[in-house]
Formats: sequence, structure tokens, C-alpha cells
Amino acid sequence: MSDPSNFHRYSDIQPYGEYPDLLEAGLPVRITEKIDGRQSRVGLLKVDDEWQFVAGSRSRVEERDSVYWEPLSREGVLNLLTHVCDNWTVDGDPTNDVIIFGVLCGPEEWRVFDISVNGTYLGRSDLILLCLAFGVQTVPVLYTGPFLPELVEQFTEVCIVITPLVEQQCSIGRLILKNVK
Repeated sequence: MSDPSNFHRYSDIQPYGEYPDLLEAGLPVRITEKIDGRQSRVGLLKVDDEWQFVAGSRSRVEERDSVYWEPLSREGVLNLLTHVCDNWTVDGDPTNDVIIFGVLCGPEEWRVFDISVNGTYLGRSDLILLCLAFGVQTVPVLYTGPFLPELVEQFTEVCIVITPLVEQQCSIGRLILKNVK
């Protein structure tokens, strides 16, 4: 099966070291741990006029017997997808394509790092509230507050992802950067 056009891939995260000037000092950000594992995405999408659950790796749709379908065996994940699909209002439309992006870290662990509704990423507070409400784990948050360049040095022992608390576009597209050790 090829990727449905509404099952988009995750943002291409650029290295902080190549774009340090994109993050202004004082910009409200979150810094999360970039967990080692397999990037995955699961979604509830309208495909050929039917609502379908879809699962995939970072780059392709996967068959139902694949490990990438494991998150869809969890009641909390299914309920979160269904709730956002049926109840989240975007531009007055209460039915939405929803994709949850996460990382598979071993056979039993999956952690969410982003949620997209109709192609727009949710703000961090909405993501946290939804995941808490449905009992879905998120990647560890290491810091939330104003950005300072010295924060990147503070987290040299772990790989991190830096994202503004409010979605922003910039010269490289979506403003999201990583710093890997």
C-alpha cells in the first residue's frame, strides 16, 4: 500500500549547529529528549471516502502484521485518535485527519512526540493534555521556558529536540531543531 496523501511524513529536523540563529533568545520553547528507537506514525484518516486506521514507519505505510501497528493495539491511542478526529474543531470542521507521531523503544514502549490534525501540528499544551487524558506516554520533557543558547550546552549528555511552544515557520520550513551528542 502506498502512503495516502493525507498520511504525511514528519518534519525534517535540522541540526541546531547549522541554524543556531533561528532560535531567538527568549523564545518560549520546549526541549525534549530525542529517544533512540524507531520513528512511527499512526493515524485515523479519510482514505477513499472511508475512515481508516493507518500505521507506518518514518518513510512508508506498513502492513498490519508490522511492529508499527503495535500502538494501535492500545485503547488509549485508539481513543485519542477517535476523540480528536470526531471532536477537534479546525476551521469549523469537526472531523479531522489525525496523525500521532511517536517512537518505538523496544517491544512494549511507544512514546508520542507530536500530533498533527489536518496537517497542522498541535501546540505542546494540547498535546500534553490529550496524552494525559488518554493515558498515552510522551517523550521526556527536559525544559520548558525561554530559549537561551547555553541550554543546548547544558544538555550535551543527551540528544535533544528544540521546538517553539507555538508553531512557527521559518527559512527551513517548520521551526524544529535537534542537537545530537
